[in-house]
Amino acid sequence: MATAEVELPELPFFVQADVGDQPMYYSAADFRRFMHSFLARTGVLGGNHFWISQADVVGFAVKIHSGFARVGGIGYDYLVHLPTDQTITLTGFATNPPAVRWHYVYLAVYDKLYGGVDDYTSKIVIVEDTGTGGGPAPADATATLYLGSIEIAPGQSNVQNRHISNDHQHGGTQGGYQFLSGFLTSAYASADTTFGTAPFRARYEGGTIRLGGAIKRVDGAVFPGNASYVIGTLPGDLRPRSTRVLTCPCAIREPQTATDGTYTCRLRIDPDGTMTIQMPVENAPKTIFFDGVTYDLD
Repeated sequence: MATAEVELPELPFFVQADVGDQPMYYSAADFRRFMHSFLARTGVLGGNHFWISQADVVGFAVKIHSGFARVGGIGYDYLVHLPTDQTITLTGFATNPPAVRWHYVYLAVYDKLYGGVDDYTSKIVIVEDTGTGGGPAPADATATLYLGSIEIAPGQSNVQNRHISNDHQHGGTQGGYQFLSGFLTSAYASADTTFGTAPFRARYEGGTIRLGGAIKRVDGAVFPGNASYVIGTLPGDLRPRSTRVLTCPCAIREPQTATDGTYTCRLRIDPDGTMTIQMPVENAPKTIFFDGVTYDLD
């Protein structure tokens, strides 16, 4: 029986040479590729990892909490570990500025192999806002992860938690977001500009798809009850092997009445990617939400 085959250009992870054979060598670049296979998304790897808070002794200082983070992208993946909490004082920063200033906090990796500085290390870097807005990430760093910002206003006597904004991205095994507005039919659009939700999107994690965001009708009308709406077609990598029937929350009936329904609707996703909304008879919302809606691909 005939076969067709092609040898892959990289060694599998991990093989060990038999006695008498040449050793198998794996480099730092190989380890980064290995890490990328299961830490698909850049960001902190725990809920409070690299969290910024006020210092134990409150003053012009902040505490960075211990943890792990993946920093970089496909070409420059680094796993960074901070084993213990670290306190950083804002020495040299203007502590009584003429106007409110926001200082940006970064986790930075320096790798001599890829240029920048003559060093191999990782650092917490706080970039001062001197009056023109929060500073950019350190230009000499190989890879950076934005962690948050610190407010210092005129007359402020210290930095407390209320002056700190933790805006870091969460990483881990889940993939990046796929934005789905372009897969809606022309009658529907993402409703993120209406309700402040996330854009209509999906994320892959271990064979499960998690939807998010919201949609609306382009004409601004409601979704009348007791009707079906084909809202779009998912791309191939988000299509389940068998039909999935899910429940989505939706906005209150407009105008609101005493006979309002459950404020939910049914979402059907077929193997060909067709997304169909079935609206119950009692409902007539302007917006359908997808936050927390999940389904298995297999």
